Amino acid sequence: MSIGKFIRSLIAASTADTEPASRQGYGRKSPDRSWYKVEGAFPIKYSGEPEYGIVGESHRQSALQEIIGGTYDDGVYWHVVAQLCFVEDNPHDANAVGVFVDTKHVGYIPAADAARVRQELIAVNPEERPVICKGMIRGGFKKGSKRADYGVTIGLCFPIEEQPKPKTIKK
Repeated sequence: MSIGKFIRSLIAASTADTEPASRQGYGRKSPDRSWYKVEGAFPIKYSGEPEYGIVGESHRQSALQEIIGGTYDDGVYWHVVAQLCFVEDNPHDANAVGVFVDTKHVGYIPAADAARVRQELIAVNPEERPVICKGMIRGGFKKGSKRADYGVTIGLCFPIEEQPKPKTIKK
């Protein structure tokens, strides 16, 4: 499956339930329990809540707002599927690994870990399948003069491994 088809399949799977009915209160999108079952993808093994912080989200607030479908007074707790892509033309980091959600660039793996992430992904994913992982968008609240930007965390831990598919029970 090409990257374009893969990203379009992610969009089709996620856009049906991302438009919130109300902008009052707290925005929440529950995790998709089958996030790792995208055909042709390399899902990164991770259990629990995505806790690995990425960088550069402050420059991509409008993209994050588009992903969640607007703003919420009390902020968001929004589960997403993130895609990791090598960014060859980054002038600040030759090993840059970009993080994308719904085809929108939302940030980068921190430079201190980027070379290791690249090296491990090449080793465990020699077929170069699109790499996906759990993700979380948090923050974005506005209360009077207090305000918080959106932040993104992903399900990434070392060593990087593929999320195993569940075993099917034969009857």
